[in-house]
Amino acid sequence: MAQGGARALRSLFVTVLVLAALGGTALGLWSLRPTPVFSSGPVEEGSAFDAVFRAENTSTWLPIANLRLACVLAQVRASGRDPTLVEAEQVGLPANDLAGLAPGEAATFRCPFRTITGAATGLGGTVDAEAAKRAEIYFRATYDVPLLGKWLGRLPGWLRIIDDSGRFFLDTRLLPPRWMPVEKRKP
Repeated sequence: MAQGGARALRSLFVTVLVLAALGGTALGLWSLRPTPVFSSGPVEEGSAFDAVFRAENTSTWLPIANLRLACVLAQVRASGRDPTLVEAEQVGLPANDLAGLAPGEAATFRCPFRTITGAATGLGGTVDAEAAKRAEIYFRATYDVPLLGKWLGRLPGWLRIIDDSGRFFLDTRLLPPRWMPVEKRKP
């Protein structure tokens, strides 16, 4: 009976070690996944919401395939507005067979927030500049799990990564103003 118990305990121990090794490997691979890094170009004449943004694949090994970008107007303080997601426009992806970004590549895009900041919401027209100063935005990237898309073609939604960036605010202390990450906001 003692031998049977010892074998069962050894089998349980080996099973736990194998599951821990598989979990550690999966966690390690997940931490290596490419995530786009976002930045803003300077805000030019017109609406601050019409800025050109940039998405860059900073991974040195893995591509971001079948990339779709969206912009989210997270909040406009004192407006009562719910977060609103809009698809990015004028996405300038490099010409490649990924429909995305190879390692080290970047793309530019615009967020069509002007289409959702109309006069009826109190965010359009002459108050647009003030609304932009009170706004926070972020970006949503949806793309294939690395390497699976290459082997399987376009992946179903449940096999795609959805990555939300940190929030950005309009920093008017810079000349020209630009959208900056919230964590870089100075007191």
